[in-house]
Amino acid sequence: MKRVVLKVFIAFMNLCYRVIRLFVKPRHQVTLVSRQSDRESIDYRLLREALQRKDPELVVVVLPKMLKKERAVGYFFHMFRQMGAFARSRFVVTDTYCILLSVLHHRESLRKMQIWHAIAAVKQFGWQTVGRRDGASETVAEVMQMHRGYDWFACASRATAAFFAEGFGQDLSRAVLLGLPRIDYITKEDPERLRALREAYPQIQNGKKNVLYVPTIRKHAAIDLWPLIDAVDPERYNLIVKLHPLDRAAAGTIRESHVIMDSRFSSYDWLEAADIVVSDYSAFVLESTLRERPLYLYTYDLEEYRRTTGINMEYEKEAIGKYQFRDAGEMVKAFEEPYDFRALRAFREKYIEVPLHGAADRMADFILEKIREQEKQD
Repeated sequence: MKRVVLKVFIAFMNLCYRVIRLFVKPRHQVTLVSRQSDRESIDYRLLREALQRKDPELVVVVLPKMLKKERAVGYFFHMFRQMGAFARSRFVVTDTYCILLSVLHHRESLRKMQIWHAIAAVKQFGWQTVGRRDGASETVAEVMQMHRGYDWFACASRATAAFFAEGFGQDLSRAVLLGLPRIDYITKEDPERLRALREAYPQIQNGKKNVLYVPTIRKHAAIDLWPLIDAVDPERYNLIVKLHPLDRAAAGTIRESHVIMDSRFSSYDWLEAADIVVSDYSAFVLESTLRERPLYLYTYDLEEYRRTTGINMEYEKEAIGKYQFRDAGEMVKAFEEPYDFRALRAFREKYIEVPLHGAADRMADFILEKIREQEKQD
């Protein structure tokens, strides 16, 4: 029954799109579409600014809208905005699985690129997780043509290209080594960001080391924060916890004076103040290496996460494998030992091969080149 309903939906949307395309013709436009958030992401803001700076006549349309069950009707009508934008565009960028980008019959000249919302696929996703508890069902993935139709997908290294190719179900030849615009944001030291953090949380200047903990979301279990909170000595450390928005309910019961449960600033902003970074299966593991903070991998539920979601990076086989811990107490003890930054750099250089500056300009140049090629053929 589900298969029939989905096929009817796809047929209806294609019919609507065909009508729209009769009246709406392509123009000098790029559309950036996402269902990761309701706001323009850092990647999209930096990319939009680079595109507009390089080509002031280019129309850049940004369509971010998160797909939630309770807002399904609203998202359905938002899809008509997407169709209008696609019909007008020469190039479409997505950072998530965009339903209509994959299931609609587009003009052959429309170019489509996936840039994903993470610099690396530490955990498995997309076609890698089909049929697993945390993944889509095979029926839904096939009928909804999940991640089909991309001309290119962006990545930061040959190693991550292999992970993304599997997750998108795409041939490796479609990978382009561009990185993500956020690289520019992370690598740029910004005194204003640090000033804002200190104004909001004066205690991060109390002489103690600031430990930034950024765990990835668990779809079927809450983050177990207490072992780490209990292990951190409040006389020596401030613990800053950055939870995924869907995990923030767990923060309501935490009142310890040395713990900051922040929802005002991004994880990237906190790298300005962090002395130590702790994460697990999040792409923030790689992103934080751009600022060369001591990185520790707290994977207390490794076997369970490997079984339910799947992991692309087996940390124990990586250069930083010695900094993977299951026990919070053992990890905190390691904070006091000299850190091996050569291992950290080796890990980063394996998974981020692109230059660490000019990422937004690099992606904008690629997109504009492809648009010019298409417009010459028209």
